Amino acid sequence: MNLAATRDWIVPLRSAQVLNELVGARTTGFVPIEGAHVTILIDPRARPLWTTMSDFLQGKAADGARA
Repeated sequence: MNLAATRDWIVPLRSAQVLNELVGARTTGFVPIEGAHVTILIDPRARPLWTTMSDFLQGKAADGARA
């Protein structure tokens, strides 16, 4: 599961997105997050993404995932 911030100046969106093309896993996911680098950790609006990440790690279907 690859989560990337849309306004990240440390890891630009395209740089993060290309990782999905390089991963050898059968199931991958890419979820762009509106915001900057630490948005997923500090913005309360990102909390639903925690569930998305947890579901992916547990092998459940997730938005943006492909088998």
